[in-house]
Amino acid sequence: MKLATIIPLAILLIGLVILLKKGSYEEREFEINGKKLTVEIADTEKKRAKGLMFRTHLDYDKGMLFIFPTESKHKFWMANTKIPLDMIWLDKNFEVIHVEKNVPPCTSKVLVNCPSYGPETPAKYVLEVNAGWWKEE
Repeated sequence: MKLATIIPLAILLIGLVILLKKGSYEEREFEINGKKLTVEIADTEKKRAKGLMFRTHLDYDKGMLFIFPTESKHKFWMANTKIPLDMIWLDKNFEVIHVEKNVPPCTSKVLVNCPSYGPETPAKYVLEVNAGWWKEE
């Protein structure tokens, strides 16, 4: 391959990698119930809407922390989510207020048929982790 062809392809590839990285999630260390894990932060409407959709794998010591601007009865569903999850709702003081364990992916082709999950009390944060990760001590 000629150098005149390789250089533009390399620039295009680098640009694509930078563009993809811009949409990536910030990672932070998080501890809950005496257990530590690394969480991806979903703190914008776009990141919260996408969540863990389309992922086929989540390392056992990883998760996603959804941060909402206000406390509310935030409901979640498993549309386009490929892996079962434990979901933990937390209040503004990071106290656990609700847990849904081993929530299965929604397999319905009609997304409105996917059930939603959530507490009857307001939450500010929701932590999603692999099914089976949450064990109350």
